[in-house]
Amino acid sequence: MFRIDSQGTVPALPAPDAPGQLAGFFSKGNPAVGQKATVVSADWANTMQEEICYVIEQAGIQLNQAGKNNHVQLKAAITTMIGVVAPAPHTHDASEIVSGTFADARIAASNVTQYQANLILDAAQTTSGVFADARIPNLDTSKITSGTFADARISQSNITQHNAALDHGVLQGLGDDDHPQYAHLNKGGQSFNQKLHHPSTGGGDPGTTIATKDYVDANAGVSDHGALSGLGDDDHPQYLHLNKGGQTLQQNLACAGGVTVDGININIHTHSISLGRSFLVYGKQTQNIETDDILTVGGFTASDMPVWGICQIDMTQGGGGYDSDNKAWIGGPGQQAFGGNVCPTVPSFNGGTLNWEFRVRQRAGNESIVCAYNRSVIECSDNTGGPS
Repeated sequence: MFRIDSQGTVPALPAPDAPGQLAGFFSKGNPAVGQKATVVSADWANTMQEEICYVIEQAGIQLNQAGKNNHVQLKAAITTMIGVVAPAPHTHDASEIVSGTFADARIAASNVTQYQANLILDAAQTTSGVFADARIPNLDTSKITSGTFADARISQSNITQHNAALDHGVLQGLGDDDHPQYAHLNKGGQSFNQKLHHPSTGGGDPGTTIATKDYVDANAGVSDHGALSGLGDDDHPQYLHLNKGGQTLQQNLACAGGVTVDGININIHTHSISLGRSFLVYGKQTQNIETDDILTVGGFTASDMPVWGICQIDMTQGGGGYDSDNKAWIGGPGQQAFGGNVCPTVPSFNGGTLNWEFRVRQRAGNESIVCAYNRSVIECSDNTGGPS
């Protein structure tokens, strides 16, 4: 086989044309009806050439491009890939049997059919619930007669039919309880000769050994804690007893928000406190002048524990009385409504400046008013706990 190399050939496989309108067969044409003969296209010729060349080359055979006179390469390729198919020897002739054994022979169907009826163990072959003699070929070479096997008969006395259910205890040589290696669920007087283990839970757990002795808990039937052997009603000192005094809590106890302790007295850590107090006489107001100032008490640190600020006003320092246009207050830095009028909030601690803040407002009409304002802060002198 060789690839075409005549005039007009190209070195590379051209791209195929678009598919035609009809996939069909060759025609020599018919001028009478205007039917043209089939034109063998380059696409079809290339396909035929490459299909054949592919088989030859896949078999490892080189195309005979130079000689062009080797016309058996396709057959050689097929033979190489699938091997030589030789007919298997066979015969139907009994003369092919040599020394009591079969040569390469196939037995004709006619020689097999005659024994089919003798090989079937159907209900027709039974007598009183057992099989009668069943004909089974005897494969002893001495039984070969005229190229076929003689019939071998098995006595019905050697075949026993068991119609009843097979009870373990009625089987020959067996009883209902002849497995001493097992633990009987309904039998006493047994003993374990090996340790028993609960199954391992994995992760290196070897399992738990089960005791292999009789064991009866001395506390069997006892449900009261104090009556159990070796135990009492109050032998858990690690717990807080709800009805017992004289106990000491060794750790901080955190409570969730909203939790209350009702109906009991709780003593909190107590210590002395100091009062940091400053006094100021402030303000002389005349002719509708109003002042609004923030006063402070300072000197605190972040570790101090101020508890409350106290303020006081003294309006007896002098003046011609208070009319509706007069005002004097001291309180916190904010204000709130009370009875339709504004009034101060309570003094407050400013964590940014570490000062307690007070607000003083004073106003007078035509009177000359002098008021004294006293502000103080109660400060805890011990930062280890709150006051009692």
